[in-house]
Amino acid sequence: MFHSRFVARSIVLMTVFVFGVAAVGEAQAQGRRGRRSRSLIGLAAREQVQKELDVNSEQKTQIKKVSDSYRSELRELFSGLQGVPAEERAEKFAELQSKRQELAAAAEKKLAAVLKEDQIQRLKEIGIQVLGSRTLVRDEIAKALDLSKEQRVKIQGVIESEQKRSLQLFQDAQSGKIERSELREKFSDLRKEIRTEALDVLTKEQKEKFETMKGEKFQLDS
Repeated sequence: MFHSRFVARSIVLMTVFVFGVAAVGEAQAQGRRGRRSRSLIGLAAREQVQKELDVNSEQKTQIKKVSDSYRSELRELFSGLQGVPAEERAEKFAELQSKRQELAAAAEKKLAAVLKEDQIQRLKEIGIQVLGSRTLVRDEIAKALDLSKEQRVKIQGVIESEQKRSLQLFQDAQSGKIERSELREKFSDLRKEIRTEALDVLTKEQKEKFETMKGEKFQLDS
Protein backbone atom coordinates (compact mmCIF):
# COMPACT_ATOMS: atom_id res chain seq x y z
CA MET A 1 0.00 0.00 0.00
CA PHE A 2 2.71 2.46 0.96
CA HIS A 3 4.78 1.53 -2.11
CA SER A 4 1.96 2.44 -4.50
CA ARG A 5 1.40 5.75 -2.73
CA PHE A 6 5.13 6.39 -2.83
CA VAL A 7 5.26 5.96 -6.60
CA ALA A 8 2.19 8.11 -7.14
CA ARG A 9 3.56 10.93 -5.03
CA SER A 10 6.90 10.68 -6.79
CA ILE A 11 5.03 11.38 -10.01
CA VAL A 12 3.31 14.36 -8.45
CA LEU A 13 6.48 16.05 -7.29
CA MET A 14 8.80 15.22 -10.12
CA THR A 15 6.95 15.02 -13.41
CA VAL A 16 7.09 18.67 -13.94
CA PHE A 17 10.36 19.98 -12.81
CA VAL A 18 10.69 21.01 -16.44
CA PHE A 19 7.98 23.70 -16.84
CA GLY A 20 6.23 22.22 -19.79
CA VAL A 21 4.50 25.47 -19.84
CA ALA A 22 4.42 23.03 -17.01
CA ALA A 23 4.26 20.53 -11.96
CA VAL A 24 0.87 21.36 -11.70
CA GLY A 25 0.24 19.11 -9.52
CA GLU A 26 0.42 16.45 -12.02
CA ALA A 27 -0.98 13.05 -11.48
CA GLN A 28 -2.73 13.11 -8.09
CA ALA A 29 -2.34 16.81 -7.43
CA GLN A 30 -4.43 17.79 -10.45
CA GLY A 31 -7.29 15.88 -8.96
CA ARG A 32 -6.97 17.09 -5.38
CA ARG A 33 -7.94 20.61 -4.43
CA GLY A 34 -5.47 22.43 -2.24
CA ARG A 35 -2.37 20.80 -3.64
CA ARG A 36 0.12 23.03 -5.37
CA SER A 37 0.12 22.52 -9.11
CA ARG A 38 3.43 21.81 -10.82
CA SER A 39 2.72 22.37 -14.50
CA LEU A 40 0.77 24.81 -16.65
CA ILE A 41 -1.58 22.00 -17.46
CA GLY A 42 -2.32 21.45 -13.81
CA LEU A 43 -2.56 25.18 -13.18
CA ALA A 44 -5.07 25.61 -15.98
CA ALA A 45 -7.26 22.99 -14.31
CA ARG A 46 -7.41 24.95 -11.04
CA GLU A 47 -10.67 26.81 -10.45
CA GLN A 48 -8.86 29.81 -9.00
CA VAL A 49 -6.64 30.10 -12.07
CA GLN A 50 -9.58 29.65 -14.43
CA LYS A 51 -11.32 32.53 -12.72
CA GLU A 52 -8.22 34.70 -13.20
CA LEU A 53 -8.11 33.74 -16.88
CA ASP A 54 -11.86 34.32 -17.27
CA VAL A 55 -12.39 31.04 -19.11
CA ASN A 56 -15.87 30.15 -20.34
CA SER A 57 -17.79 26.92 -19.73
CA GLU A 58 -16.71 25.34 -23.02
CA GLN A 59 -13.07 26.11 -22.29
CA LYS A 60 -13.41 24.56 -18.84
CA THR A 61 -14.73 21.37 -20.40
CA GLN A 62 -11.86 21.21 -22.89
CA ILE A 63 -9.25 22.01 -20.23
CA LYS A 64 -10.55 19.14 -18.10
CA LYS A 65 -10.23 16.77 -21.06
CA VAL A 66 -6.64 17.82 -21.67
CA SER A 67 -5.77 17.60 -17.98
CA ASP A 68 -7.42 14.21 -17.46
CA SER A 69 -5.74 12.77 -20.54
CA TYR A 70 -2.33 14.07 -19.52
CA ARG A 71 -2.71 12.75 -15.99
CA SER A 72 -3.67 9.33 -17.32
CA GLU A 73 -0.66 9.29 -19.64
CA LEU A 74 1.66 10.18 -16.77
CA ARG A 75 0.29 7.44 -14.58
CA GLU A 76 0.82 4.90 -17.31
CA LEU A 77 4.30 6.18 -18.09
CA PHE A 78 5.55 6.23 -14.51
CA SER A 79 3.90 2.95 -13.57
CA GLY A 80 7.16 1.57 -14.92
CA LEU A 81 8.79 2.65 -11.66
CA GLN A 82 6.81 0.09 -9.70
CA GLY A 83 8.87 -2.93 -8.83
CA VAL A 84 12.15 -1.21 -9.67
CA PRO A 85 14.71 -1.62 -6.86
CA ALA A 86 15.27 1.58 -4.90
CA GLU A 87 18.90 1.80 -5.96
CA GLU A 88 17.89 1.71 -9.64
CA ARG A 89 14.83 3.94 -9.43
CA ALA A 90 16.63 7.26 -9.99
CA GLU A 91 18.24 5.96 -13.17
CA LYS A 92 14.95 4.55 -14.42
CA PHE A 93 13.19 7.81 -13.65
CA ALA A 94 15.75 9.73 -15.68
CA GLU A 95 15.10 7.45 -18.64
CA LEU A 96 11.43 8.38 -18.58
CA GLN A 97 12.01 12.14 -18.60
CA SER A 98 12.31 12.60 -22.37
CA LYS A 99 9.02 10.80 -22.88
CA ARG A 100 7.40 12.88 -20.15
CA GLN A 101 8.55 16.04 -21.88
CA GLU A 102 7.00 14.83 -25.13
CA LEU A 103 3.69 14.18 -23.37
CA ALA A 104 3.81 17.59 -21.71
CA ALA A 105 4.55 19.37 -24.99
CA ALA A 106 1.65 17.61 -26.70
CA ALA A 107 -0.72 18.47 -23.86
CA GLU A 108 0.39 22.10 -23.84
CA LYS A 109 -0.23 22.34 -27.57
CA LYS A 110 -3.79 21.15 -26.99
CA LEU A 111 -4.15 23.64 -24.15
CA ALA A 112 -2.94 26.48 -26.38
CA ALA A 113 -5.67 25.58 -28.87
CA VAL A 114 -8.30 25.93 -26.15
CA LEU A 115 -7.22 29.26 -24.63
CA LYS A 116 -7.00 32.70 -26.18
CA GLU A 117 -3.61 34.35 -26.67
CA ASP A 118 -4.02 36.69 -23.69
CA GLN A 119 -5.16 33.79 -21.51
CA ILE A 120 -2.11 31.74 -22.42
CA GLN A 121 0.15 34.70 -21.69
CA ARG A 122 -1.39 35.20 -18.26
CA LEU A 123 -1.18 31.47 -17.55
CA LYS A 124 2.54 31.56 -18.33
CA GLU A 125 3.01 34.51 -15.98
CA ILE A 126 1.21 32.63 -13.22
CA GLY A 127 3.29 29.58 -14.04
CA ILE A 128 6.52 31.49 -13.48
CA GLN A 129 5.22 32.76 -10.14
CA VAL A 130 4.18 29.30 -8.96
CA LEU A 131 6.96 27.18 -10.46
CA GLY A 132 9.72 29.73 -10.00
CA SER A 133 13.25 28.82 -11.04
CA ARG A 134 12.13 25.51 -12.55
CA THR A 135 10.76 27.47 -15.49
CA LEU A 136 14.27 28.57 -16.44
CA VAL A 137 14.79 25.29 -18.29
CA ARG A 138 12.00 26.14 -20.72
CA ASP A 139 13.39 27.09 -24.10
CA GLU A 140 11.17 30.13 -24.58
CA ILE A 141 12.17 31.56 -21.21
CA ALA A 142 15.84 30.76 -21.71
CA LYS A 143 15.71 32.59 -25.04
CA ALA A 144 13.86 35.57 -23.55
CA LEU A 145 16.57 35.88 -20.90
CA ASP A 146 19.32 35.28 -23.46
CA LEU A 147 20.84 32.51 -21.37
CA SER A 148 24.16 31.22 -22.60
CA LYS A 149 24.74 27.54 -23.31
CA GLU A 150 26.82 27.33 -20.15
CA GLN A 151 24.04 28.86 -18.08
CA ARG A 152 21.48 26.46 -19.52
CA VAL A 153 23.67 23.48 -18.68
CA LYS A 154 24.20 24.69 -15.12
CA ILE A 155 20.49 25.32 -14.55
CA GLN A 156 19.56 21.95 -16.02
CA GLY A 157 22.03 20.38 -13.62
CA VAL A 158 20.38 22.14 -10.68
CA ILE A 159 16.93 20.92 -11.70
CA GLU A 160 18.14 17.37 -12.22
CA SER A 161 19.73 17.54 -8.79
CA GLU A 162 16.35 18.45 -7.31
CA GLN A 163 14.74 15.45 -8.99
CA LYS A 164 17.34 13.06 -7.61
CA ARG A 165 17.29 14.58 -4.13
CA SER A 166 13.48 14.54 -4.06
CA LEU A 167 13.40 10.89 -5.02
CA GLN A 168 16.02 10.15 -2.37
CA LEU A 169 13.85 11.81 0.27
CA PHE A 170 10.96 9.55 -0.67
CA GLN A 171 13.23 6.51 -0.54
CA ASP A 172 14.52 7.57 2.87
CA ALA A 173 10.95 7.93 4.12
CA GLN A 174 10.06 4.54 2.69
CA SER A 175 13.05 2.87 4.35
CA GLY A 176 12.49 4.63 7.66
CA LYS A 177 15.66 6.72 7.58
CA ILE A 178 13.51 9.79 8.07
CA GLU A 179 10.00 10.21 9.42
CA ARG A 180 7.27 10.80 6.85
CA SER A 181 6.16 13.73 8.99
CA GLU A 182 9.49 15.40 8.19
CA LEU A 183 9.01 15.32 4.42
CA ARG A 184 7.07 18.58 4.10
CA GLU A 185 9.77 20.59 5.86
CA LYS A 186 12.59 18.84 4.02
CA PHE A 187 10.96 19.46 0.64
CA SER A 188 10.42 23.09 1.56
CA ASP A 189 14.10 23.44 2.44
CA LEU A 190 15.09 21.68 -0.79
CA ARG A 191 12.94 24.01 -2.92
CA LYS A 192 14.56 27.05 -1.31
CA GLU A 193 18.04 25.66 -1.97
CA ILE A 194 17.24 24.87 -5.59
CA ARG A 195 15.70 28.30 -6.17
CA THR A 196 18.81 30.00 -4.82
CA GLU A 197 21.18 27.78 -6.81
CA ALA A 198 19.28 28.31 -10.08
CA LEU A 199 18.89 32.06 -9.71
CA ASP A 200 22.56 32.42 -8.79
CA VAL A 201 23.37 31.32 -12.35
CA LEU A 202 21.65 34.45 -13.73
CA THR A 203 23.19 37.87 -14.10
CA LYS A 204 21.66 40.84 -12.29
CA GLU A 205 19.96 41.98 -15.50
CA GLN A 206 18.58 38.51 -16.19
CA LYS A 207 17.18 38.26 -12.69
CA GLU A 208 15.42 41.60 -13.12
CA LYS A 209 13.92 40.58 -16.45
CA PHE A 210 12.82 37.23 -15.06
CA GLU A 211 11.02 39.11 -12.31
CA THR A 212 9.12 41.26 -14.81
CA MET A 213 8.05 38.14 -16.71
CA LYS A 214 5.90 37.15 -13.73
CA GLY A 215 3.36 39.86 -14.54
CA GLU A 216 0.83 41.04 -11.97
CA LYS A 217 1.13 39.24 -8.65
CA PHE A 218 -1.13 36.21 -8.27
CA GLN A 219 -1.54 34.35 -5.00
CA LEU A 220 -2.43 30.71 -5.56
CA ASP A 221 -4.27 29.16 -2.63
CA SER A 222 -2.37 26.29 -1.06
